[in-house]
Amino acid sequence: MMVRTTFEEIKWRGEKRVKCAADCGRTIKRVRTFSMTLNPWNVDPETGDPRTREQVWEALRAEATEWRLLPEWCSEDS
Repeated sequence: MMVRTTFEEIKWRGEKRVKCAADCGRTIKRVRTFSMTLNPWNVDPETGDPRTREQVWEALRAEATEWRLLPEWCSEDS
């Protein structure tokens, strides 16, 4: 008999509005969803213990913050 386990997924929605990196003057809006699950294999790299809900939130927030700092380019055909 096969047992299926579904782990809780935690999502963080990141949004940024930046000027085009190609200096065309356009403002670009990007939205991205970051997600992780609470499971026994999602461990904190520093301690090796499974991450708590708060640690997952912090990791997702940090990932979104790094993404916000990356430059964006608009499409050339629009």
